[in-house]
Amino acid sequence: MIILLFVLFCLVGTWIIFDAIYSLIICQYFHTKLKYKLFALRDRLRNLRMENPSFDDNIFRMMELRINGCIGLVQEISFLRVIIAIGFDSFFSEKDKASALEMKKAVQWIQDNKMTETGKQLFDIEKQSMHAFQGLLACNCPLIVLLFYVIRPIARFRPPIIEWYKKNKDILMRETAPTIIISAAR
Repeated sequence: MIILLFVLFCLVGTWIIFDAIYSLIICQYFHTKLKYKLFALRDRLRNLRMENPSFDDNIFRMMELRINGCIGLVQEISFLRVIIAIGFDSFFSEKDKASALEMKKAVQWIQDNKMTETGKQLFDIEKQSMHAFQGLLACNCPLIVLLFYVIRPIARFRPPIIEWYKKNKDILMRETAPTIIISAAR
């Protein structure tokens, strides 16, 4: 019994030390790096807007809102917040959901027009902002990322798991992520 308590004490102590090092040192480094990357993306978007005054205002506003939301989420996103956002539709206001729908339309416009010079630059900015969001998830919610990476090879062999994997990945990245970003930007 004493050995079991000692092992349990060592495991808890190790977890506390690991969590302190991870959250106070490693995450802070990645948070700072992501913030500067997002600030540079926002500056690049604003420069693109100044170079192209005929650029659609709604698309610029949505892209800026996406980047500002990612900046707001750098230290705020957590495993619990993502799970609640996926599971409870009432977590977000109707205004946030409507703005997320506008953001999806703007992203679709960018994907449809990525052959133009401005569209190429916007597509690159959009792609980098989503990579930053995925980096936020990887840094702040490693359990979610680990779950999807562990299930991916298993899902290749089991059709029901493939459907579950695709559905939940789509919900997270295409439906929940824009709403979380919009909510953080407000």
